[in-house]
Amino acid sequence: MMNKKLSLLLFFIFINTSLFAQESNPFDGDVLFEEDLVQPIKRLDVDSIKAMELFNWGVRAFHEGLYNKALLDFEQAVRLKPSEPLYRLWLGYANFATGLDDLAIRQWQGLVNDDQIGGGWLRTRIETLQFRTSPSRENIDQDPWTVRHQTDGRSNQTIRFDSPTDLTSDPLGTLTYVAGYTSNNIAVFDVNGNLRTRFSGGVMPLSGPWGVLAMSDGNLFVSEFRGQRITLLNPNGRRLLTFGSTAEEGALLGPQYMTSTEDGYLYVSDWVGNKVVKYDFNGKYIMTVGLPNEQFKGLRQPTGIAATAQELFIVDSKDRLIHVFDHSGNYLRTFGQGLLERPEQIRIEHNRLLIADGKRVISYDLSTGDVITATDLNGRAQRIVSVDIDRNGTIVVADQINNNLSFLIPRSELYGNFFVNVHRINNDAFPTTRVIASIQSRSGSPMLGLDKNNFFIEENGLPLTPLTVSTLDTRRDGSLASVIMVEGSKLTENYRENLLHAIQELSNNFTPNDEFSLIWASEQPIHLTNQNSQEIVGHFHRLFPQSLSSAWNFERGLRLAGSQLINRNARLAIFFITTGEHERTVAQYAYRDLSSYLKNNNIAFYPIYLKQGSSNQFYDAIAQESGGKPFYLFRPRGLKEVVDIARSRATGLYQIEYRSPLFHNHGRDYINLSIMANVQSQSGLTKSGYFPPIILSETR
Repeated sequence: MMNKKLSLLLFFIFINTSLFAQESNPFDGDVLFEEDLVQPIKRLDVDSIKAMELFNWGVRAFHEGLYNKALLDFEQAVRLKPSEPLYRLWLGYANFATGLDDLAIRQWQGLVNDDQIGGGWLRTRIETLQFRTSPSRENIDQDPWTVRHQTDGRSNQTIRFDSPTDLTSDPLGTLTYVAGYTSNNIAVFDVNGNLRTRFSGGVMPLSGPWGVLAMSDGNLFVSEFRGQRITLLNPNGRRLLTFGSTAEEGALLGPQYMTSTEDGYLYVSDWVGNKVVKYDFNGKYIMTVGLPNEQFKGLRQPTGIAATAQELFIVDSKDRLIHVFDHSGNYLRTFGQGLLERPEQIRIEHNRLLIADGKRVISYDLSTGDVITATDLNGRAQRIVSVDIDRNGTIVVADQINNNLSFLIPRSELYGNFFVNVHRINNDAFPTTRVIASIQSRSGSPMLGLDKNNFFIEENGLPLTPLTVSTLDTRRDGSLASVIMVEGSKLTENYRENLLHAIQELSNNFTPNDEFSLIWASEQPIHLTNQNSQEIVGHFHRLFPQSLSSAWNFERGLRLAGSQLINRNARLAIFFITTGEHERTVAQYAYRDLSSYLKNNNIAFYPIYLKQGSSNQFYDAIAQESGGKPFYLFRPRGLKEVVDIARSRATGLYQIEYRSPLFHNHGRDYINLSIMANVQSQSGLTKSGYFPPIILSETR
């Protein structure tokens, strides 16, 4: 304790002496002149000293995740020195971190033209936040798609792939796999368009690979058209399994495209055999779909295939139609008459069906039947056979005749920069510095798969190398930090057993590496840390029903839950167990602030409804904005599915580590930091900064 007090005392002495010693201090006070002195005498500006001190502590509090403390410090600093732009910039950062986007924008708008702070980066930041709350964002699906870059199958003398027939994106968003039909390989590319590797099947080479499908565990299913079989490859390209060639396995004659379902089934279209075959993920034959019967005339040349939880969509390229079946193989309906030209692969994304259709890709709205041409590759397409959407929201198109891939994004994204946000800077081991930053598209989607080659960083204008870049999104089963938040209203009195069941089932699906706690959202929220399910049961019995209240407060509970998750090195989630019956638990004005608070801190919100059919528009909207999703408690796969979804959620968070070339100066000097992220023709820039730790020794 004495050492800490001594450190603080010496720190304030350093601050004061440095302010007097500076020849050009940005916080100068008034100047007095003595008749017999050449040099002016500076009058002590107490407000400048106090404001600088508050700013210093505010920046430190911000990087520790103490946003409310930082907000108060910055507000007081601005009150003392309202003309200092750096204080106002950081006041905007603190407002943004607490979910007060409008106040942040208001602070930044006054700085856009400031020579010291402002510029295009700040103007773009403001425009991006305004775009995300504008009606234009809702119409992004109607936005024309523009080619960002292309990758050719041949580069100089290297054959990357030849005659591409299908492509798929790694669920982690880091890789794109391309089936080369005549090159007999699977080519693997990163988000920068670099060829990482090629798979050829090993000792039993791939024979006419047509379809390729990436699974959540990193394995790949490959359909071999000439080989008349399905092959399962591991992430390194080693063959794990082969099936489909015998009568007992469905007797595939010319397998092409594939799709999978969340409950563990694989569908394969057989272009030669005029059928679709269903397997489990171990290659066990389940059934055949699309044979002639009284209700359906039979498939003639099935190609593309896609599935939802309830339905299976199959393209018949000869009839140029799309047939719909249920997962038991029953025919439901047909659509696409007069619409399609040369249909091949299809994908489903956000209730849209993307169809690779000869010289174009069309987008079919499954709700309304509206059709738009998503792209014709500026009139240069020859035979588009496959289309996919990766985790970054990029449409990837394979043109078999042109022998290339095209990567497309909405036009509004192409002309809008990435949104780069610094969440915290850890310099406890200075000069080693670790920056946690998120990279998002203009519309707010996380950008995945970036590495050190995608970042450029400066401190006080000095470029920094080397950089070490890592991300949670490269891990399929990363740790999860979460809060189980319980609605503490009187309405839950009738759901005692369901409440306890939900709490226990969630906690039982956490791993030893996970962190979680419990918040009882009563009139004043109660925060309880937990070590195991037995402690949870004990907490529950002490709180229920004694702590139920008709005056329970959702907003207080949610903000307390969020504050427990800030600065955790894990995926972050709030599981909210609720009746969903309160219609006005969230004031209209507070909805956006709460959504922004969670989204700006990368926390996903998952309402779990105790009653089937229940929903709450505010809870569901907050879930959607934050990257979460609503669920019903008693679902077929249980709450394990909810925890698994939270654990695998994309964040777009990166840790960038480097060694600072600057001297710590005992923690007195503010170090400016700028970060640029770029992918192909897109980029984004932000500015931040930090104070080094208070170091009394002269050694670094």
